[in-house]
Amino acid sequence: MRRLLLDGKIAKGLNLANGNADILFEVGVVLEQKGDYEAAERVFRKLAYLYPGNADAWNNAGVALMNLGNHREAVKCFDSALAINPSHVGGWSNKGIALRNLGDHHEAIECYKKALDLDPERAGAWSSMGVALTKLGRNREAAECYDKAIKLRPGRAEAWNNKGAALARIGKHREAMQCYDKAIRLDPNHIEAWKNKGAALTRLGNFVEAAKCYGKVVETKPHDSEAWYSMGVVLAKLGRTQEAAKCYEKAVKTN
Repeated sequence: MRRLLLDGKIAKGLNLANGNADILFEVGVVLEQKGDYEAAERVFRKLAYLYPGNADAWNNAGVALMNLGNHREAVKCFDSALAINPSHVGGWSNKGIALRNLGDHHEAIECYKKALDLDPERAGAWSSMGVALTKLGRNREAAECYDKAIKLRPGRAEAWNNKGAALARIGKHREAMQCYDKAIRLDPNHIEAWKNKGAALTRLGNFVEAAKCYGKVVETKPHDSEAWYSMGVVLAKLGRTQEAAKCYEKAVKTN
């Protein structure tokens, strides 16, 4: 069935499903993987109505809606999943993400706590709680969350970068640098890690290395006006005023 669906025969898969919960769920998953979130949401919602006790169907419908940017409706789906199964870890974690995207960081944190009470080894929930705490300016707590995420899944560049950003916000630029370096080793094209490393080096007065970091960013992402501006700042600090002026021009053009 998975091969049939991946080959693009979605309609045939739906006909074969004939209300079968497992096949309908598989169709929805493949549609999500293909990026057809509207169709996926319809399939999962149909599954939820056919099988009212299926919490996974509501949870996945919510995920599809989040991918469509409809976070309010997504929260309703997660609430439906949690009404069926209050111990649905994914439902709590995903509701937290949707609430965070709506700017409700306090409620998002409560959802992540629920998810982590149920499954303390859910690295994604630790990372997501770190992001929400950062938004509230609680950077020390955020760094602790990223630490826990990293211990569980040390190969995730994003968690290393986010930990570095949290440390930088409390003035620990050297420790932050170590995190950015780790993120870059894991993902050499991690743009935010290069930018953050450049900012940390600038704070530490190492303008030559900072310029190299911003150079890497604009080489990979030439329309990043923020990186062009930052590179102009560090070049000006080095007395390379003509090069700095060109960077400022690029920043204006790409803004």
